[in-house]
Amino acid sequence: MTTSNHLYAGATIALTVQSPLVALPAALLSHFLLDALPHYGYPGRGGYAEAFNYRATYFMESVNLVGVPLLLYLLWGKPWWVWAAAFLALAPDLVWVYRYVAYERKGWLPIGSLFTRFHNKIQWGEYTWGILIEVPVFVLLAMMLTEMV
Repeated sequence: MTTSNHLYAGATIALTVQSPLVALPAALLSHFLLDALPHYGYPGRGGYAEAFNYRATYFMESVNLVGVPLLLYLLWGKPWWVWAAAFLALAPDLVWVYRYVAYERKGWLPIGSLFTRFHNKIQWGEYTWGILIEVPVFVLLAMMLTEMV
């Protein structure tokens, strides 16, 4: 799932349950639930640079370029734990930053932790047609969040 979808899901959860003790772990769990859904991805294994061989990638990245600043605007003035829930919903993807920098750019061996293997395995549904699921998820989450703030 895109950055925006994860962030919006975490913020929506936090604003719905109104309890940091419930919202924070639920937001983290939402990351894996969203990643287990079919979503946009590209067929090759050539790494992040290969993604930009597909026009749909530019569209999905434009969703992030609009979605993330909009989220910052919508969450302005909200409690710290709403922001933390949004971050936790995205946080597991930070491991991909390591993978890109260390593995794809420098050729180092990737970390083969249990977490990384699990996270990679649940990404079973990455397809170019996944955009047909990912965009409506974004629209739905954005509409819900807009109604809550």
